[in-house]
Amino acid sequence: MFNLKKFIEALGISVIITIIAGFIIGFFEFPTVEGVIYINFIITYVTVGILMPLFNRKVPYTAAFLGAISMTLINIIFSINVLQLPIFVYPEIVNENLLASTIATMITAVIVVSILNRRETEAYD
Repeated sequence: MFNLKKFIEALGISVIITIIAGFIIGFFEFPTVEGVIYINFIITYVTVGILMPLFNRKVPYTAAFLGAISMTLINIIFSINVLQLPIFVYPEIVNENLLASTIATMITAVIVVSILNRRETEAYD
């Protein structure tokens, strides 16, 4: 059964980790903005992929998928309202963001679930 409270907790922890990582990355001098964006992207969606299966053990893949979509929508809304970027003018950008975030999160979730299953089977042996 999907646990919405745990889902929101995991999403909140992921947002906090993203903000902290953004501040830490901001102190280092990167030659390009793209490097900062890629590092922050990886930190954000790997964190979602790790936390969602841990918080929702019964439906880890559904939670990871919904977490990736939710984080992407939060990022898009932030980009539109705070940064005043016209995101929806280019639908291929939205498609690329949704696809990349979902793939990164789901690959991480598959790895985390396989590690959790291996630990559970080793605990019974």
